[in-house]
Formats: sequence, C-alpha cells, structure tokens
Amino acid sequence: MTQKNILLIEPWLPYPLTSGGHQAIYNGIRCMNDMGNLYLTYKVYDDNVNTQEIAAFENIVGNIKVIPYVAHRALPVKRPLWIRGAKKIIRAIGTVPTKPQRDPFSGKYSCDQYPQAFLEHICKIINDYKIDVVQIEHFAMLPLVCVLPQKVKKFFVHHEIRYVRNELELAEIGTNLYRDTAVQVNKIIEIGLLNKYDAIITLSEIDKEKLVKNGVTKPIYASLAIVNTEQPKVDAPQRYTTLTFVGPEEHLPNKTGLLWFLDNCWKGLLSKDDTYHLNIIGNWKDSTKKEFLERYKNIEFLGFVPDLNTAISGTTMIVPITVGSGIRMKI
Repeated sequence: MTQKNILLIEPWLPYPLTSGGHQAIYNGIRCMNDMGNLYLTYKVYDDNVNTQEIAAFENIVGNIKVIPYVAHRALPVKRPLWIRGAKKIIRAIGTVPTKPQRDPFSGKYSCDQYPQAFLEHICKIINDYKIDVVQIEHFAMLPLVCVLPQKVKKFFVHHEIRYVRNELELAEIGTNLYRDTAVQVNKIIEIGLLNKYDAIITLSEIDKEKLVKNGVTKPIYASLAIVNTEQPKVDAPQRYTTLTFVGPEEHLPNKTGLLWFLDNCWKGLLSKDDTYHLNIIGNWKDSTKKEFLERYKNIEFLGFVPDLNTAISGTTMIVPITVGSGIRMKI
C-alpha cells in the first residue's frame, strides 16, 4: 500500500509540553507516526521562531517534517516628540475620549489572522509534497478548510466546541441583544464550516452528540485524547491541606474556574483550617499574581514546573470548570 502524505495544520508547535492543548496535539501526532509521511505547519512570528525546539520535536516524533510559516511582526510606529507631547497635554485636560471596551463576542470569525501569504504557504506544501490528507486542529484554525483543494481529504479535530463555550460564557457575563445574536450567528458559522470537512473527530461522546443534534451531518468519531499515564510513582508524603491547580492564565476557562473556586470555596476552607495552602501551577501574568495575592490568603504561584508529577504528588488537585467543552487534559 502506498504511504499517505499527511499535512497537519496546527495553531502552534506542540512542543515543549507547556499546556494541556500542547499535550493533546503532541500525543495524537506521536500515535500517527506509522500512518504515513507527516508534515506540520503553523504560523509563527519571526521573533518567536525556535529552531532548537523544532529540531527536538522532529527528532522525538521521527517521521515528521516541520514547515512553519514565518510572519514578520510590524515594528511600532514612533511618532515625533511634539505629537506625543501634545497628546499628553490633551489627556491631562481630559479631552481625549476613552476607548470603549471591546465586547468579548465581537470579531469571533475575523480572517485577519490568515494573511494571504499563509494561505499560499499551505497550498504550496500541499502541491510540493503531494499531500493526500489534511488534518486541522483547534477552533481558531477551523475556517482554513475553505482554502484546501478539493482533491485532498479534510479532517478536523475539535478539541472544544466553541458555541458551547460561548453559551456558557454568556451565562457567566450576562446576556443582551447583541451578545445573543452573536452567539447564534457564530454557532451557525461553526456548524457550517464543520460540514465542509470529510470527517470530524471530537474528544468525547458528549461533544459528538451535541454536534449531531445541532446539525453536523458529516461523519463524527469520538476519540479520547491520549495521555501518557506511565509516569514513575513518586514516594511523597500526603499533604492533606495542600491543594493544587494546574493551568495557564492564557486559557480563559482556567482563570474563570479558579476565580470561582477562590470566591466560593477558599474562604470557607480557611475558616475551618487556616493551614490550607493552594499552589497554582502554570504561567500567569505578574499583574494577575499581584492582584490575587492581595485578595486571597495562603496561595502561591509556582509558574512552570519541570516535573508536574512531583509537584502534585501527595496533594489534592482541584479542577473547577464553569466554561468549556471537550475534556480537560489535567483530569
């Protein structure tokens, strides 16, 4: 049988394993190693290209070639000093209108993140390497199906149904006519784009059922994300009053869930036993850490830990979830 040439279009290089999303993509690719010749592309800015990480990823997977699209980041425009000085004076006397807050549901499907050169880059890989199958992952990449030629098979791995997350976010922040309309329009667009693929893969049976119920007619396969459970056992003492939360701030449901826990559970626990301690693992902004440390007692930000197994052993792990779909890799 002729080996298939498979192109993986990802939102980022899934290495090193700094988040649940990275792990889900990485482990899935590792299991595809004998399915054909693998190629991977993603968009990255020139100041973030890490050739050592690319080489390490290619070496670990073995049967894969990484072909990133490197975009050039525009340098900030420096205005003359007199203009900057005039702006400061105007601000001081209060005549500059404040910038309105951007509604979280606006611009959900902007194509600005897909410059023409990136689309041409994808098409060139498909032609140069005679690609038979294209697999796209994560919601942000969903519209890229529109640029793929008819001749290739198209698969989408849906890690999190966005309209489900939007509906839960709506319940969190409150509804209004615009937000209700935006959620419904985006739901129609999401389902329509999914129906342009040859098949969809979800990470749970529940998500599969939701897609079928809401109008996805293409074949859907539920396949749990692969997790490496063969970690060496750490002989650590039980730390009964130590809790751990794992997740970076950049994934909004992490911050939403953690805030819910701190506001609804943490003070109650401390009132019963003030020796309780909460370790927060993952990358968080300095401003957020400062705010949380001022508001809540007995919490500590550990940042990125090199050995997660050791960091959580003997503790009680909390996974508060109020927004999202799919599964949580941390569980």
